[in-house]
Amino acid sequence: MHRWLMPMLRCPTHRRGLDLCDERVENDVIVAGTLQCPDGCRFPIRDAIPDFVPGDQYVESFSTQRRLLKRSFDGYVGGHSGDDLAHRSRIPPEEFARGVTLDAGCGYGRYCRFVLNAGGTVVGVDLSMTSLRLVRELLGDHPRLALVHGNLYELPFADGAFDRVISIGVLHHTPSTREGFRRINRFVKPGGKCCIFVYERYSLMRKMVDVHRHWTTRIPEGLLIILLSLNQILFHWLRKIPGIGRVVYALFPCDIGKPRWRQRITMDFDAYSPTYAYSHSHDEVYDWFVEDGFTDVRLGRAPIWVVGTRATPAPASVERSTPQREPAAV
Repeated sequence: MHRWLMPMLRCPTHRRGLDLCDERVENDVIVAGTLQCPDGCRFPIRDAIPDFVPGDQYVESFSTQRRLLKRSFDGYVGGHSGDDLAHRSRIPPEEFARGVTLDAGCGYGRYCRFVLNAGGTVVGVDLSMTSLRLVRELLGDHPRLALVHGNLYELPFADGAFDRVISIGVLHHTPSTREGFRRINRFVKPGGKCCIFVYERYSLMRKMVDVHRHWTTRIPEGLLIILLSLNQILFHWLRKIPGIGRVVYALFPCDIGKPRWRQRITMDFDAYSPTYAYSHSHDEVYDWFVEDGFTDVRLGRAPIWVVGTRATPAPASVERSTPQREPAAV
């Protein structure tokens, strides 16, 4: 953990500042110690990651997914996943170079990598410690990167601490997408931006995935991995055949774009295993931003990417305007 993170941290329960105790420092990085609030709450720092979560809670499947991903991690390290953040979020790359970005639900760190490459500073927070260890493997101990083990519903940061907050493909995997958005956008400073991506309700693929999730979320993870592996190994070629391939894909949507079969299985597991996987409409998500005091709210087409600017100061009420729809990013 870097010392520049300390002024941003708060006790998630009492919302008070934290003191650093018993720290052990190596190469200017706090690798171990304890964070303590005046009301007695104590949070350990392990392997340079402050830990505000007793366990992985409802994201066990994502920890399993990250372990699957580890088997083909070289393909992700050398890939370009996440490089489209500026294009899809409509936030210019030069903006990411200014201030501090919070990546809420950072996964293995692909968007953290984008911010660092843009010259910015980023805090990556995730409920899965397995994911955070993959970020460390991907990006190392970068001086402009801080990692935090935290729950999006109880994040340990000061209100308005960040110039921008991004949460890409995460909120729909929480108990309530709407409440999750409300919990993270409080950390955007006035004039800062918030960008999220959530599943689209009217997507045919999303509807078919939801149909299958009625049984895929009820079977053991090991069995699901076996079935998804057999699906990719035995039927991937069938989905490449014109005509019949589209029918097979529509009946059981799965990843067909990744070059390695292990990567495709990992993406399929991400779709079919999570406890929560909600989908929403453009207008619904647009209204969340307006209700929470954001202006200049911009929408694209499916999949749903939304970005808004925190008003300065936040208005008591904002008149709803027509969403600005744009062609889907390719």
